[in-house]
Amino acid sequence: MESSVLLHVTCIENSICEPQGLCVYFWGVEHKKHLTMRNYINSIQLQLEKKPPKFNAKKLTINQEDIYFVQVKNEWQRVKVSQPKQDLDGSLEVFCIDSGSKHVIYDKNDLRTVEKTGSAADDIHQWPPLASRFVLADLVQPLRDTGSHWSTREMAIFGAKMSSKTWTAVPIDFINECQSVRLFDATNQPLVNLLASMGVASNFCSTPSLKSTSLPVIQGNPTTITQIPGVSLAAKENLFVTFSEKPGSFFGKLEKMLVEAKDEMATELFKVYSSLPNPPFLYVDNLSRLGHYGVLQWNEGQNCNSFRRVLITSELANDLVKVYLIDYGQSLLTSCFKILAPLDCLDHFRQPPHGILCKLDLNISPDVSVWNQFILDKRVKVKVGECVGGIYVVTFVDDSINKELENIVLRKAVDIFTTPASTKKTFPLVKPKPSSLPVFENEPSRNDLCKYPPQKTDFVPEQIISAHAIVTYFNSFTEFWIQLEPQLVTAIMERIHSLILDPNFVNQKDISATIGKPCLAFYPVDGKWHRAIVQALNGNMITVCYVDYGISYTLRTSYLRELPQDLIMLPALAFKCCLDGSELLSKFVDFADALKDRFLKSSAFGVLFCKVVDGVLHIRLRHVQTPDNES
Repeated sequence: MESSVLLHVTCIENSICEPQGLCVYFWGVEHKKHLTMRNYINSIQLQLEKKPPKFNAKKLTINQEDIYFVQVKNEWQRVKVSQPKQDLDGSLEVFCIDSGSKHVIYDKNDLRTVEKTGSAADDIHQWPPLASRFVLADLVQPLRDTGSHWSTREMAIFGAKMSSKTWTAVPIDFINECQSVRLFDATNQPLVNLLASMGVASNFCSTPSLKSTSLPVIQGNPTTITQIPGVSLAAKENLFVTFSEKPGSFFGKLEKMLVEAKDEMATELFKVYSSLPNPPFLYVDNLSRLGHYGVLQWNEGQNCNSFRRVLITSELANDLVKVYLIDYGQSLLTSCFKILAPLDCLDHFRQPPHGILCKLDLNISPDVSVWNQFILDKRVKVKVGECVGGIYVVTFVDDSINKELENIVLRKAVDIFTTPASTKKTFPLVKPKPSSLPVFENEPSRNDLCKYPPQKTDFVPEQIISAHAIVTYFNSFTEFWIQLEPQLVTAIMERIHSLILDPNFVNQKDISATIGKPCLAFYPVDGKWHRAIVQALNGNMITVCYVDYGISYTLRTSYLRELPQDLIMLPALAFKCCLDGSELLSKFVDFADALKDRFLKSSAFGVLFCKVVDGVLHIRLRHVQTPDNES
């Protein structure tokens, strides 16, 4: 067999039933490289199993370019994390770069790294992904006389016969940018003949036309959908909570909805849209699509395969739209050109939403982390009240849930610091009115800003200015930086992420750097782009301060980009702070060290404003009690 190669088939990715038979996409690895990687991983298996988790689950920072190890079906595999944040159900999707398979993990501490030992290990550690995507050059029909339709059981048997085995692969042609191959076993029998002899499929070899034609796509025409039937609710409903935007509200998936119905819709969306080489977009002209339903490809990037129904809720400048994921309860900003149009061939698209947005019928203001630990990934039974603006007012039916909620409401934050009895007061930790998320615009301005606007520091003494602040950089108790509104930084980072997706972003290197100039700067430590300001110049090296974190860093000027005006219009979100009364800590070193450790490990804390001196906030901190840090 000329130009053949030994190929280890690792997994079946997708199979599409065509009139002529089953077209199979799969992942495979060159047999020799597969064995080498297996031997390497076996040599470090004990290290992987004994190594303590690298990450704190609450403070995990994931680099999507880094390679980790995860145990999949009792075997360790190299993986990359598909997205840096948890999904709506708290999960993380990982892609096995040496097998092509995708898996979901629910504990971030399942990720492992290993130290490189020796030149051989170091070389293997830097190997690129080994798995490649192929398409079977032979169309296969089921054994039964049912045309090209395959049952789930038959598909499972077919996959078991083909995957996790080594075949001789003969390249045939390229189809949809995939190498098509014909597979032969050790006796030079074609795979299709082998399946026929096993009673798995009929003896059906490839058609000559397959080499010169693209895969047939599912036929469908764009259609307009502005209404989807609402959910029929009983007086009491069982929900599984998957998402919460703020304390007191949550999204619950209805347990009464059949799993089969959900799976049928998800499967249909994937099968239809993944088969289209150029799926139609919802926005094809200058007309508004506000209130229209569409489809969003979820976790965009490498190896994404999920499509979700969305409702257009806002249309903003710079081609941005706000969409609501009707089956998950989450809203997000994205480009209007990422929204696909629904098709008239979709049978399940008009299903009612799979869950409902809920709001408790009482006002509560616990810390976000406390509330999330209480409500997320929990089955609850609720009494359903009126619906206001698409949100149902509910009360918990279960007494144990109500008791736990009562404890959360009554729990109060306590001071981290000891104050003199004569001046000690009780300050209620009430979450301030949340700042509205910024609306980003990129329209040109006649008066372009050349610097960030000043920070708001006109607070009132003894005012609680944040109930969910986080520390971003700590030098000492007389010099550290905090974010009062972390959710605003998250919104900015989402905006920046949309910028770097532009293919022209990499080539935009003609920035004129001057001291004090706002810019977009790369931060090598986390591998992300952030808002920054130029502090110093030295040839082709430049020192910048990342204004939303308070961190300074020196890097090459090639790692700078121009910052859009809408991002310059927002002030720096990292506040330089000094702990009020910190001069006393120098006399109690052990206490100061313990206090620092407790401070840096806090996931969130309240901030009490004392005064501002030369732009530095003098503050006191209030420790937010959670089940994880109660003493």
